[in-house]
Amino acid sequence: MKAMRTIVMFDMPTASRSEKKSYMEFRRYLLSQGYCMEQFSVYSKLSLSASDAQAQIRRLERNLPLAGRVTAFTMTDKEYARRHILLDTGKRRRKTMSLDAQLTLEL
Repeated sequence: MKAMRTIVMFDMPTASRSEKKSYMEFRRYLLSQGYCMEQFSVYSKLSLSASDAQAQIRRLERNLPLAGRVTAFTMTDKEYARRHILLDTGKRRRKTMSLDAQLTLEL
C-alpha cells in the first residue's frame, strides 16, 4: 500500500458577497474533509492508497464552486516529502528548506 497526497489549488473570485460566500463554503468543505492548508488557496490531504486519492478527487468534483478554477493532483507521499520550501527572509538571499520523508496520521 502506497500513501498518496492529494494537492488542491484554487483561484476563485471574491468581489461580491455571494462569491465570498462560495469561496468560504469551498474552503470549509476542504477543511471538513481533512485537508490542511499549505499556503493560501493550496491544500493537501494524505490518503492511504491511490484508490482513496482518486475517490478524494471524485468527491471534489461533486463539490466544486460555481465560479473559479480548481486544480487537483496526486503524488506519492515520498515525492511530497522531497519538496523544497523556499523562504523569503526579507533579505536579498533566500533560504531553502528540504524536508525529510515523514508520514503523519492525524486521528
